[in-house]
Amino acid sequence: YEQFWRYVIDAINNGSNIHRCLGCYMGFTRELYSQLQIPQSIQADDHYIYLYSLSKKLRSVYCSQGGVGYKVPEKFSDYINQFTRYVHSQESIEMYFGEKKVESVYVIPPRIKLHAYVRTLKEHPVLMSLAC
Repeated sequence: YEQFWRYVIDAINNGSNIHRCLGCYMGFTRELYSQLQIPQSIQADDHYIYLYSLSKKLRSVYCSQGGVGYKVPEKFSDYINQFTRYVHSQESIEMYFGEKKVESVYVIPPRIKLHAYVRTLKEHPVLMSLAC
């Protein structure tokens, strides 16, 4: 599944998109950092920052050479909480940037998912079958 998801997000805007925008490995310019104030109502500050930078016409770039180590949730319940936060983050951000703008960066065209599915299934038939 992780390989499938990587193919999906790599195909959107050359990898520079909201789905790849994770707080544990984001870097900021001094300009962005000095302007940034994240409202307390935001569930996913990483996604808020991505949309904020777009609204200020600041460029977002994915760096494939970067590397960061981070610890994943130890308990399944913590994973569910983290995933739920991600799923519901769109709702908390819409009031700041508008429903259409937010939806436009979250949407993943079905053809991208289909292409990633077929590619991953070819490369890892057993693992992808199990992931599905």
